[in-house]
Order: sequence, then C-alpha cells, then structure tokens
Amino acid sequence: MIITIKKIFFLLNRDSKKKLLLSQILLITSAIFEMLGLLSIFTLVQIITNSDIVNDSTQLISKIYIYLNFSNYPDFLITVSIIILLVFFISFLLSVYTLYFTARFSEDIDNYLKSEIFKIYSLQPWIFHSQRETSSYINMIDKETHRIANSAIYPILQVNGRIITSLAIVISIFFYNPMVTSVCFLFFFIFYIIMFKIIKKKIQRDGLILGIFSEAIYKKILESFGGIKETILHKKQQKFHNEFLLKVKERSKSIVSIDYFKNSPKLYLEFIAFSIIILSIIYTSVIGSEESIQKTLPVLAVYIFAGYKILPMFQGIYHGILSLKSAESAIDNIYTEFKEQNNFEFPKKKNSLNKDFTLKNKIELKNISFSYDDNSKPAIKNLSLVIPINSFVSIVGSSGAGKSTVLDIIIGLLIPKRGETLVDGHSFSSVLESYQQNISYVGQNIFLQNESIKNNICFGVNENEIDEKKLSNAIEAADLLDLINELPEGVNAKVGERGIKISGGQTQRIAIARALYLDRSIIILDEATSSLDGILENSILKRLKLFSEKYKKTIIMVTHNINLTRFSDIIYLMDQGSIAEFGNFNTLLKNDTFKKLLNEQ
Repeated sequence: MIITIKKIFFLLNRDSKKKLLLSQILLITSAIFEMLGLLSIFTLVQIITNSDIVNDSTQLISKIYIYLNFSNYPDFLITVSIIILLVFFISFLLSVYTLYFTARFSEDIDNYLKSEIFKIYSLQPWIFHSQRETSSYINMIDKETHRIANSAIYPILQVNGRIITSLAIVISIFFYNPMVTSVCFLFFFIFYIIMFKIIKKKIQRDGLILGIFSEAIYKKILESFGGIKETILHKKQQKFHNEFLLKVKERSKSIVSIDYFKNSPKLYLEFIAFSIIILSIIYTSVIGSEESIQKTLPVLAVYIFAGYKILPMFQGIYHGILSLKSAESAIDNIYTEFKEQNNFEFPKKKNSLNKDFTLKNKIELKNISFSYDDNSKPAIKNLSLVIPINSFVSIVGSSGAGKSTVLDIIIGLLIPKRGETLVDGHSFSSVLESYQQNISYVGQNIFLQNESIKNNICFGVNENEIDEKKLSNAIEAADLLDLINELPEGVNAKVGERGIKISGGQTQRIAIARALYLDRSIIILDEATSSLDGILENSILKRLKLFSEKYKKTIIMVTHNINLTRFSDIIYLMDQGSIAEFGNFNTLLKNDTFKKLLNEQ
C-alpha cells in the first residue's frame, strides 16, 4: 500500500502536490468541526433530558451557565441551540467546499495525467509506435488515467478525511462513555480488517482484469469500425458484435464483483449495529425500570446519531482502500510510462522551415544493419545505397524484403544498429531535425480532415495565408483538376470524415498534392499510388518527374509496381534485407529477380 501511494505521489506535479496539502488542511478543519458538532449534540441531549444539570456544580455545563451569567434555563437552552446550529452550519459549508475541492482536484489530476501520457507517447520514436496498437494508447490515455484519478486519488483524499473525522467522532463519544465507545470501535475495526483480508486479492485481480478487458473493448471497436466497409460487404456485423459483447460481459463481471465487495460490508454492519440497538431498547423497556429507561434512551440516542455519522465513514475508508487496490494495475502501468521517460517537453516550434539545412550532394547509407529487437532476425543487413540530389530513386522488392524499414531509416525514424547514415557527409544525428523539416511524406495510411479539398491540401495553413499559386501547381501535379472541376463546390468541396466521400485513389492524390504544397526539397512516396489504376499511376508519376525536374526536388519512392520505376534515375532492388542489384530500368531488365517481379504484375 505504501509503495502504491509513493507511485501516485511520483505522478503528481508540484502544483498538484500543493493542492493535495491544501485538501488535507481542509479535511482536518472539517473533521474538527464535525467533532465540535457531535460534542454539541451530546451537550444538547444532556440539557434537554436533564434541566437540573445547570444547577449541578460538578458539571461543566453548570459552570458555563454561571460564567455566562444566565438567569433562566430557557434562555440558556435557546443560546446553546443557536451556537450548535452555527457550528453545524460552518461544518456544512466546510464539508460542501471540501467535497467540491476534492472532486475538482481529482478531475484536474485526471486531465493532467491524460495530457502527460499523451505527450509522452507523442514524443516516442517511430520504433516505439511500430510495436504498439492504437487500442493500447486509447486505453492508457483515457481509461487507465481515469481509474487513477477516480479509483485512487479521489478515494485517498476521502480516506484521509474520513479517518480524521472518524477519530474525531470516536474521541468525542469516548468522553461520553469510554467503555461502550471502545467496544464499538474495536468491533468496527476488526470487522473491516477481516473483510479486507478476505477479499483484497480478489479485488486486485478484478482490477487487473478490468484493465485488460477495457483495452480489448477499445481494440474491438477500432477493428469493427476501422474497416466498416469490408465489415458490411462481407456481412461480418454479427461476428464483430458477438465478439464485442463477449468482451463487455467479461469486463462487467469484474466491475460488478468490485462494486459488490466494496459496498456489501456496509449492509452487513448496518444490520448488526441496528439489531443490537433495537434489542437494547427492547431489553431496557421490558426489563429496566423507569429511571434506567430515562438514563439509557439518551445514551442510545447519542450512539445512534454517532453511528449514523461514523458508519459511512468506516465504509468510506474500506471502500477507498479497496478502490486503491483495484487501481493498482493502472497505477503501475502509468508509473512505468512516466518512470521510463526523461524528456516530457515538446520540441520548440519553428516559425518557418529551417534553412540551416539544404541537401547539396547526396543521402548515403553505408553498411547499415537493423533489427527491431535484439532477438529478432535482422530486417536490414550490410546495406549500402546512395541517393543523389534532385534524382528520382525507387526502392523495390518482394514483400518482406525490407523496403519500408530502409525508407524509415532514410527518413530518420529508425536508427541502424551498425553502419553509417550520412547527409552530405554529415551523420544523420547532427542534422536530423533540420533534415526532417525538409521532407514531405506520403504514406499508405492517409489522414484527411472532414474539411474541404483545399484545406486538406494546405493542411494546417490558415485560410488567409494559403499560397494560391503553390496550391494550383500541387493540384496540377497530383492530377486533381478533373476531380475538382466535376464537383459543384470545386476545391471547397468537403471530403467527409476520413475521406469517406471520395475514393481511395482520390485520397492518395490529395495526399500527394499536400506533400507538393509543402515545397520541401525531399519527397517520400511510400506506396503512394497503390489505390490508383495503372493509367493514372503512370500519369501522376510522369507529372511528378516533371515537377521534380522543374523545382529541383529529390524523390524517393517505395513501390510494389515495377512498371512505375521506368521514370526513376536509380532503382534499388532489395532481397532479404540487402541490395541485390541497382541501376536504371533498362539495366535491371537483365536481372532475373527484377524480370520475375515485372512479369508477375
């Protein structure tokens, strides 16, 4: 438990720690007024049930009566009642504000953790993301952080407050009847200790299961609706629904189990406590004398009131500790992500393209090797290639040959285990940031906003800052004019969420236009025309070739379509993580592997 709390404290920033301290001060102050309120109730009960108490010189109440110079009992009773109401009013205000403050604090922590874990993930290198599923991000950022805030932070605050308040109440009634108070407190304490020992492991296990199935649910949602077109076409709605429902039911079992074990002890304890009180009343009424009844009933009234206040406190403490147990897996997960990161800061935003770097000569990979982990087979081994400035270079090969891995190394997203990566003779590491700012990238998975074609091409550029000439050149080079002219709204036509209103080929052309509009010196095409028909592919590649020659661009293309490499100055043929052959199209026609790939298309 102590270790878990230390982990939570590690996750908090300086401002959160200050607010945590303030919350404890509020809770202590609120507990003091709770105690004063309860003591004043005892006092009021004594005054009401025994009016002669003001005349008993051995009683504190009598001394207060004399000290304040009261002349009659009714005035004293009214004054005491007003003071008690004032105490309860202050206690009420403190409780309300403390409740709001702790709830607000918990929500702030939730937002802070979400923000930080999002930042941590966004700053990770490409290899980190290549080994993670989107569902794990969603679960960690949304679900696990929420569990920490609501099942750990908030309950801890409540537990602290309830422990303080419970002790205040116990101390108050202890002075009223030490023996009975000690027995009752001991009974409550032992009861909850036993219950906690019995079910803590089950709660911890259910908490772990809850996290696992929450991620599984997110994953199933993404799988189902990420490819909704195929799901509908192949009539797989029922299959995905059944699988989703199974995950939901499994998670529900854990939620129900956790909630049951958190709340059930209160019911048992209430039944036992109030049964004892009722039996005491019956016993006193039947067996006891009138005098014993008069003495017993006020005592019972005090303890009933104290029980009414303290039972929820004990239950809240128990509930909070179990909540903390159920959230341990989430705390461990987020703590691990925080602990392993050293830099939480975003790179400083550049106002414009970094001009410190300009490709003047070539990009070069020299004898590089790369594995995704230490135990896996090398994806790249002893590979060397050169990409001259203002050239059109293609990288081809069969599936699994290592094309995408090489491309990621060229971009600077992956760092080779061995060998050198050079830009104009300088290592990638020395110019990486400037180098990457000079790259436009078009991949297979293209993100489009539910905005106009124009805004998707000029992605992130304010409407009044759009360069119309650059936009026009990009549209022409990407062969988008026919599409735009067909649409009533032209370039201002919206594409729909994720480009649902347009075809896959049109989506790719918009992405190519976006890359060209950026006006970077290096253009990366990673299967960027895979959704286009052969005629259109050739048309666009021819346009890109002319564009690169006119505006002095270096184009690096990975493609499965060997026919498209006719436009290339250099073609690198990859096989099993190495360069098998290189040259232009006509030269490689002499290579058997190249001819085989060409004939298979």
